[in-house]
Amino acid sequence: SLAQADWKFSPDRDDVGVSAKWFGQDHDRSGWKPITIDRHWESHGYEGLDGWGWYHAEVEIPAELRRADASPEEDLYIHFTGADDYFELFVDEKQIGSGGDRELRQTAFELRKSFVVPREAIEDGRLSIAVRILDWQGAGGLFRPIYL
Repeated sequence: SLAQADWKFSPDRDDVGVSAKWFGQDHDRSGWKPITIDRHWESHGYEGLDGWGWYHAEVEIPAELRRADASPEEDLYIHFTGADDYFELFVDEKQIGSGGDRELRQTAFELRKSFVVPREAIEDGRLSIAVRILDWQGAGGLFRPIYL
C-alpha cells in the first residue's frame, strides 16, 4: 500500500495547479502540508474545502519490480480503490489516468481502477506521484488505499 509514503497536500482553490505544473518533479512543495491518504482531507484541517486539491509523494520502487526485461504481464500498476470525487493521476510529470466523470458528476468514491506505470518511469527506481482531486460536495480527497 502507498499509505506509508510521505504524502504532502495543497489546496488549489484557484485551479492553477495544472498550468503551474504542480505535478512536476521540480515543483516547490515546501509550503505543502503532510497528509495521510486514509481519511478525507476535512479530517486533516481542510473543513469545507470543495474544489481542487493536490497530493504528492515520492515512492521508492522495490528492486524486484524494476526489471527492464519484465514481460507485459509483469507490468507495474498503481491501483486505486476510490477517491472523493474525481481524480487525475500523474506519474513522473505525465498524466496516466483519471477516475470519475467531471461533466456527468459521477464520483470515483467506490471506483476500483488500475493504471500501468510507464516503463521509463520505473528505470530510476523512484516514482513522483501526483494526484489532482476535485471534490464537488461534502468530504473530499484520497481516503481509500492505493497500491503499487
